[in-house]
Amino acid sequence: MNCRLRSCLAYLSLFGFVASATEYVIGFNESMVDHASLALVPLFFIVLIMFAILYVTGDSALRSPTAFWNGIPGVTSPRMVLLQRLLAIGAWGHVAWTVWQSTHGVPGVPAILDGQYVLESNGKVFGVITRSEYMSRHAGLFRASAFLLGDFYFLPLSYWWNQRSAKK
Repeated sequence: MNCRLRSCLAYLSLFGFVASATEYVIGFNESMVDHASLALVPLFFIVLIMFAILYVTGDSALRSPTAFWNGIPGVTSPRMVLLQRLLAIGAWGHVAWTVWQSTHGVPGVPAILDGQYVLESNGKVFGVITRSEYMSRHAGLFRASAFLLGDFYFLPLSYWWNQRSAKK
């Protein structure tokens, strides 16, 4: 693969990582979550494309299920592996916290039904909630999704950026 394409993939991964981090920060402003959640969809598809390219053109170590945890031997430095592990722990911690919040207390996913904020699951309404409760649950789901996407962007970023640096 030529150097120009590697640089393009490195910068695309960097863009995805920074965009995910920006979306995470936006998640703390609950009034902007509804508008910003649309940006997660293209970020998700871009990360899928990045992993398809990595799988087809990358090292065989990338196909290992432990690549997210152990990094890629000979490509990622120990500092990058540590950062990858911290991001993975943070991302799955966000997911676990979101699941715990939705299963303890009143279960369900926040939704708007007939102009009311409700918690629902499979079409069954579990309760009516206030707007602030709705926004806080929706923002928590949004932040967990954004953090998880940032974690998924970091492996291609570290791979392509180190490949780019090695070719210079």
